[in-house]
Amino acid sequence: MILQELYKLYERKLKEKSDEVSPPGFEKKEIPYLVVIDEKGNFVRFESTVFEADRTKRARSFFVPAGVKRSSGISANLLWDNLGYVLGIPDGEKETDKSRLTEQKKAFYKRIKELYKETQEKALEAVLSFSEVPISVLKKDPLWREITESKTGANLTFKIHSDADIICAKDTIQKHVTAAVQKSKGDKESGRCLITGEYTEIERLHPAIKGVQGAQPTGANIVSYNLSAFTSFGKEQSFNAPTGKYAAFAYTTALNTLLARDSQQKLQIGDATVVFWSEKDSPLEKKFGAFFAFDEKGSEAERQSIASLKALLEAAKKGSTAKLDKDINFYVLALAPNASRLAIRFWYQESVAQIEKNLVQYFTDLRMMRPHFLETDVLPLQTLLESTAVLHKKENIHPLMATELFKAILTNRAFPRIVLLAVIGRIRAEPETEPKYEYCRAALLKAYINRLIRFQGYEAKELEEKMDEKNTNAAYRLGRLFAVFEYLQAKAIGNPNASIRDRYYASASSRPAIVFPVLVRLANYHIARFDERVRVWADKLIQDILSSFPAENAFPKIMTLEEQGLFAVGYYQQKQALFSRKEDRETENIPESV
Repeated sequence: MILQELYKLYERKLKEKSDEVSPPGFEKKEIPYLVVIDEKGNFVRFESTVFEADRTKRARSFFVPAGVKRSSGISANLLWDNLGYVLGIPDGEKETDKSRLTEQKKAFYKRIKELYKETQEKALEAVLSFSEVPISVLKKDPLWREITESKTGANLTFKIHSDADIICAKDTIQKHVTAAVQKSKGDKESGRCLITGEYTEIERLHPAIKGVQGAQPTGANIVSYNLSAFTSFGKEQSFNAPTGKYAAFAYTTALNTLLARDSQQKLQIGDATVVFWSEKDSPLEKKFGAFFAFDEKGSEAERQSIASLKALLEAAKKGSTAKLDKDINFYVLALAPNASRLAIRFWYQESVAQIEKNLVQYFTDLRMMRPHFLETDVLPLQTLLESTAVLHKKENIHPLMATELFKAILTNRAFPRIVLLAVIGRIRAEPETEPKYEYCRAALLKAYINRLIRFQGYEAKELEEKMDEKNTNAAYRLGRLFAVFEYLQAKAIGNPNASIRDRYYASASSRPAIVFPVLVRLANYHIARFDERVRVWADKLIQDILSSFPAENAFPKIMTLEEQGLFAVGYYQQKQALFSRKEDRETENIPESV
């Protein structure tokens, strides 16, 4: 299913003549330097394609014949390669003996000679002539030192000085390389391709998948068999999962395009690299990633992403969301590194319309009253996850939680319990944190509890965006009461060395019967320091909160994790109501003297 849909994506992009995907037999590769020669093969100059983007050096990308798989042997790419193969000199800091360099160069130009015999392309004759140019001539070029002193090595390809594009782009070469991929050779093993159903030449080694964070830089595989234990009915290596030569190229090219450095169709969720696409062209295909990975204070493009998301939410409120075709499928694939292979974390397929509906529900569940100094109430998933991690560092995010939470968002299901554990754990460990992360934790808890009520029948009233005075849940009201006590302490004695939140939050949210009698006595002490108007206001507010509790044994002895989540949301919402600006207050008529 996965490989078939990737194959279809490649075919779709090819029909659309998209410059995102490589033609059959080619790959998009950054080539930092061009060897410019004349029609007779004389060296003209080296040409750099390096440029700076986002404070990092990049090189221009070209469509070049797909690279070969290398291990310890000598295998040359066609018409492009590193210094060892193109010029026969050490590549970067690699230590290579002279005899090996000679063999590499010989293998490189041997492939070009074979291609010339089949195509009679004059530009290839010029390249073959260039192979005889002495290194001493090349050393005179101003770029020689830059090219040869590169620590990571440098790929090169050829260009005729009078042409606008590289030699690889010539029609005769492209047609030949493409035909070689699409045709079946009789001397190779043939069979029924599992992707297309056609009887064709089977690819023994599938092209490498590159761009998955944490995987080998040279690439990894989804389909790979390298031990005798994987042999089945005498079939070895990838013949266990017979895939046609062209189909293998198509699905890997589509996936590599999605994983490309500048791709707008990939996300990093925990340790999983997520790619997504739709069956047909749709707006969601380009916007999906921006709904999860944007910077709330980022570029203009990122601000537009937030604006698009808010427009989607407002349209949902009014019941006027776009009528998307329910027959257009949307695909989400999460990949994680696993030695030389790639592990599939999850695969999800749903209609574009349903995905959009699920996204609207997710952001609606997250909606929470926020401090006025936070620029937006829409925050990326990465920031939400960071709020659950030690020191708010992404490397401390639990990888399982990240992917499971993302799956729950996509499928519109209850959040995994690990979210509740992580958030409650961080709240206990960090009584005080940045307002942004405090907001994130409260929003996550609100969404968690509301989905728990909606999907698993948890008995409680759904939490609202702002403080709900009609919510009689004991845990929620105790959270509100704790916020009132903290507020009164702050207004009565300023900034104490240790506030009641520092001292009592963890125990108050888990064993209220032990702590709240103490807090009530402290609150009475603080209230006594105010004038009569404030004392009346504070007494009335406390009594209103406690009105739903029974007269005897008012405070629960112990609270579950879910109740601790309700406590935290109640605390946060009451705190925002008390500490918000005067013009933002709606539920609390706080006296001026407080």
